Amino acid sequence: MDPDAEREFAEYFRARRDAVRRTAFLLCGDWHRADDHAQSTFVALHRNWRRIRDKGARDALGCSEGTVKSQTSHGLAALAGGAG
Repeated sequence: MDPDAEREFAEYFRARRDAVRRTAFLLCGDWHRADDHAQSTFVALHRNWRRIRDKGARDALGCSEGTVKSQTSHGLAALAGGAG
């Protein structure tokens, strides 16, 4: 990633990390898992940062990525008999 895009992502991360983490907590109910989901969300966004043309869609993409990961892991834990 070029330095300008890296700087832009870093600014976005600093501005959104707490909100993404809180949203992840609301979805899964566990702060440790929320941290994992938030991290996975930002890794996926970073990986695709240059391809995101609509700057306004970043939050929507991050939210959908985090929601899918949270709900998938919650469902898998329930299937395995774990505490969701």
